[in-house]
Amino acid sequence: MPKAVRDATNIYPGDYLLLKQASDSESLAMRADPPSTDEGLRQLVQRALAVRAKLRADN
Repeated sequence: MPKAVRDATNIYPGDYLLLKQASDSESLAMRADPPSTDEGLRQLVQRALAVRAKLRADN
């Protein structure tokens, strides 16, 4: 994960692994069609933050 994204979102390696496990299908879709714009990256980060919040609420 790029350091700038990690610093801006406070997503750290442990969170990233949870996000990856929780969104394998989305990960596959992103590999097929990665975000090519800042807006696309922003949307990806927002989805990741939403997944992280849901995982923390569930635990």
